[in-house]
Amino acid sequence: MQNTGASKGRWLLIALAAISLMAVAFISQAHEAADERLEALDQQLLDHPRDALTYVERGQLNHEKRQWRAALEDFDRAERLDAGLLVLDLLRARTLLACGQPHHALEHADRYITHAPQSADGHLARARILRVLGLKQAAVSALTAAIDLGNPPSAELFLERADAIATDEPGDVKSAVHSLDEGIDRLGPLASLELVALEHEIGLRLYANAIARVELLASQATDPAHWLLRKAEILELAGRHDAARTVYEQALEAIRVRPSYAARNRALFEIERTARAAIARIDSDTVASGGPQAGREPKELRHGR
Repeated sequence: MQNTGASKGRWLLIALAAISLMAVAFISQAHEAADERLEALDQQLLDHPRDALTYVERGQLNHEKRQWRAALEDFDRAERLDAGLLVLDLLRARTLLACGQPHHALEHADRYITHAPQSADGHLARARILRVLGLKQAAVSALTAAIDLGNPPSAELFLERADAIATDEPGDVKSAVHSLDEGIDRLGPLASLELVALEHEIGLRLYANAIARVELLASQATDPAHWLLRKAEILELAGRHDAARTVYEQALEAIRVRPSYAARNRALFEIERTARAAIARIDSDTVASGGPQAGREPKELRHGR
């Protein structure tokens, strides 16, 4: 039988690995830039010690560097200099949440939204605090408010709301998929939304829905091999082994007909290896179950002769 857990997780791991490699260099550069900016702000405050906005900026940088106490102290100094800086409640809410004080964070988030009810950032900060406090429905409502106020809302907001909705209950997971589909309707068929919705549908055994979704993604891809592989895996999960074998062959064919100048990267070699192994497994299972032996090579090999 197919290792469905490994198959399901492989796609997320590939995406996360690519993101992580890019993030390492970015984070290193960002830390260096933050240190340089902090030094410049320290000097500015020596020259202009009553500049409230400089304290706000330094507080935000201290937050980014996880220096929570220093950040809160800068926000306090800014407020003493300019009590009209309403954004300080939002900044305090974020910092208090980050340092493990969600109840105090919620007080500041509520105060900020009272003064800025149309702030998507305010509702998002409040939603994250409510999730930490275990108040799921209130968190989902706050995320919905952030989405409604976004212009346009980001895909990350729809992902975060879907994650807040989803539990182990099938009904909640279906609601999460509906939430993601709302994002797709508004923002277009973004892979980040489609992939999470796809995995939820597979988990719910809504294989027809999952196949339709992956077919749409394949139709939009310039290189459909990996989507064909995913479709074949879903067909196999659904017990449609003959159809799965055909689509595994289609994935191999999609690799074979790539232009000669197109590089064969590691991902393509992994798709090819997985498809070949799956075809061999299906053929073996067919023989073991007493069915007719497939006894045929993958189509892309036959074309190559």
